[in-house]
Amino acid sequence: MSKDSTVRINSVLAFIQNCGLLSANERTSAHQLATNFINNRYPPGNAGQAGYENFSNGMSLGFHVGNDPNNYRNMKRATYLLAHAINNVHLNTIGAIHPGQISDGAANVALQDMLRKAACVHDAQTGTTNAAQQALNALYNLPLQFLATNKLIVLGSAVRDATQRDQNVLQFDFGYDPGGNRYVFQPTGPHPAHCPMAVDSVVAQNWTTAADWLNHQPNGDFTQIQAIELASQFMVTTQFTGCSFCMKRHGGHVYCAHVAPRRDQAANAAPVLTGTQVATRIANNNGVLGDFANAAGGNPLSIYGAGYSSNIGPGGYPNGLGGGTGYMTVIGVQRGPDYEIYSQVTQNSMITSHQRIF
Repeated sequence: MSKDSTVRINSVLAFIQNCGLLSANERTSAHQLATNFINNRYPPGNAGQAGYENFSNGMSLGFHVGNDPNNYRNMKRATYLLAHAINNVHLNTIGAIHPGQISDGAANVALQDMLRKAACVHDAQTGTTNAAQQALNALYNLPLQFLATNKLIVLGSAVRDATQRDQNVLQFDFGYDPGGNRYVFQPTGPHPAHCPMAVDSVVAQNWTTAADWLNHQPNGDFTQIQAIELASQFMVTTQFTGCSFCMKRHGGHVYCAHVAPRRDQAANAAPVLTGTQVATRIANNNGVLGDFANAAGGNPLSIYGAGYSSNIGPGGYPNGLGGGTGYMTVIGVQRGPDYEIYSQVTQNSMITSHQRIF
């Protein structure tokens, strides 16, 4: 029994190192994290003890007949071991995982995700950024696949650099946040193992500013929204609390704006609007269609708001998001002169939707 338990642990460690998924550097970092975990918590000398046996048996998938040419069993076991290795560094980051709960069809992607997270955690211990860069590459190359299984949040910036005219390119960092079991974009700072980059930062503007409320009472006028012209590999924006995200192609460029349902302090007489009301008024306010002041005419705005979208899926994103375990993230990736823009909704710490919105 003890020998079988040790053999199982060692075989899973070897599989992590040699499985051929992701890059060799990522596998090496993940393997080192897993090896350190085993050496510290479940060294071979503890074989036969209850804790050791229970951990090894946790990787057991029961009796099976025949070969496993796709290595599904090893993938599930490796995912389990790596999750424990991460949780050993960051308590309960991943949550409980049992190999038997991972379907064969999900085993490959589940292991890739866990390998990458484990590599990021190990990199944070060694001060390197390779794993974060590889995760960023995966997000850029296959956004929908990445967003399907990896939570992403943008801790955005309120900085608007007027010297850049229509653009707003700022320095951000990207990396894995084990505390929230998610990847994060945030303004450059002391973030170990996060990789730096220039991004297009679309700042939030209050609806009364976007509507130029003070000069267009009583109904506002959303024809003069100030937009950001996209120019970088990634576009990010702040979190959504009923806000609307507006997008448009104009003159060979893509422009975006983030409009919040908040009011400016000067707009004392402005009504309190819900997120859905902001979105619908931008789309059509008493027959007046919303537009960008610095990219006027041509294509109509594409609007993705709380409970409303102009032409992107049914009903926009759910109302009531913002902070805690429920939030909506919007991310853009450059494709030549064009951009693809995606959303991901997280509710109760679970990804509930991900889609391309532009």
